[in-house]
Amino acid sequence: MGFIAVVSMVRNEADVIESFVRHNLGWADRLYVAVHESTDETLEILQALQKDGLSLRLSEVRGAAQLQSEVITALMHQAAEEGASFIVPLDADEFLLPDRGKLPGQSISSICRNVFAGLEEGKVYALPWVRYVPQPGKGFLLSRPAKHESKPESLAKILVGGEAVKQAGLSVSQGSHLALLPGRDGERQAVVSETLSGVHIAHY
Repeated sequence: MGFIAVVSMVRNEADVIESFVRHNLGWADRLYVAVHESTDETLEILQALQKDGLSLRLSEVRGAAQLQSEVITALMHQAAEEGASFIVPLDADEFLLPDRGKLPGQSISSICRNVFAGLEEGKVYALPWVRYVPQPGKGFLLSRPAKHESKPESLAKILVGGEAVKQAGLSVSQGSHLALLPGRDGERQAVVSETLSGVHIAHY
């Protein structure tokens, strides 16, 4: 298996970006982050983390926020071409977590990575998307107590196999909720995805 990648487009996320990077690099091998016209310290924090040796691929983008789907699509194709077996688009306030938390003798990252071991690189999967509300505080976001919804949101987030990304014309919807392919009538059609169990996206 190749590497696991996260792709993200961020803007003005200085309060959560380090938590996002450090947590998601616990289970992913590489993060591709496009910084969109940030006016806070988001870019500087990312550059400092990169200098510390964390596996970050940084770029800057300008233009309307509606370009998010195009930017994420391009990052996914870049990751696939560089050898990623699986790619997960995430926002800066999203974290992959096990459904039942940390188990004895297992880390959160190992539980998450074990899920990828059973996936197929030619498929698209749906990750349940659960809303979390943390208590006020500073420091690592996931170390704070948080309440979460008992059921996932009606929309999911996608996880795409590297071979699936290479299909001609594959793109990502705004918000990364769907993988799309060109249809016969010219309209883009959603790829049927299999919903995963065992892990979910915590949306803070």
